[in-house]
Amino acid sequence: MLNESKMPTLAYIPGLDRKITEKLASLALRFVERPLNMERVAAECDLGILNGTHTTTANLLMAGKPTLHFPLYLEQHLTAHRIEKLGRACVPPARGRSTWRVSSTFFCAAIRAMIKRDDITSKHG
Repeated sequence: MLNESKMPTLAYIPGLDRKITEKLASLALRFVERPLNMERVAAECDLGILNGTHTTTANLLMAGKPTLHFPLYLEQHLTAHRIEKLGRACVPPARGRSTWRVSSTFFCAAIRAMIKRDDITSKHG
């Protein structure tokens, strides 16, 4: 789905097999092997796609960036849904235990809509 969006994307996915990253990597999608400085990433990105960890979420919020959450654990669900209620995130509905079946059309449309929202992407300082 990220490749289909054609938006420049950095992905950190711990434990993902190198064969998969080599197969999926493209000009638009690049995988990194270790966590990056999230303050810097948040300052430079247009959107964060994450599980909803507190530090990453806070860095993105402080930078005024929209977030698309795929929470795995209870506290991530709570954080993601609270931020969604504030109008600063999107949390696709899960099916079962933290399982998402999101079409690429929905995914790409959600990303584009979130990036275009001036009230989310404006700089806060």
